[in-house]
Amino acid sequence: MKQLGEKIGVEVYGDVKEKKAAKIVKDGLKQFASKKVIIIDSAGRSALDSELRTELEEVNIAAGADEKFLVLSGDIGQAAKKQADEFNKIVGLTGVILTKMDSSQRRRRASACFASGINVNLSEPEKKLMILKSTTLCVFVGRLLGMGDLEAIA
Repeated sequence: MKQLGEKIGVEVYGDVKEKKAAKIVKDGLKQFASKKVIIIDSAGRSALDSELRTELEEVNIAAGADEKFLVLSGDIGQAAKKQADEFNKIVGLTGVILTKMDSSQRRRRASACFASGINVNLSEPEKKLMILKSTTLCVFVGRLLGMGDLEAIA
């Protein structure tokens, strides 16, 4: 995150010596108290174990965030729904960001997130940064089917 922040001119806070994620969040929020938007990025892991659950609960309380997104790789397949459901139970997600959406098969599998009733955002590469595009179920299905924006047709 620090390298990306430097590349795009955005301040990044972190403390490699601190092991408690919630403490890092609290300290970062103090440092950026005057900012209108603060993005908190937690460490990604492939397994949702009890240690990660506890850490997520603590970070969620410390952050008090208005928006909470789970970032999932589009190639996660059918596990997308389970991951979204579990994270939603822990922190109360407001959306899921799907990356690596470069094949219709991945889009089909990842569409399971909609079954959880969670908004889906698709990320698309542009100049090595990701542009988020919020989408509705209708738009998402249209993209899956290669039919474009079905809402615009209606």
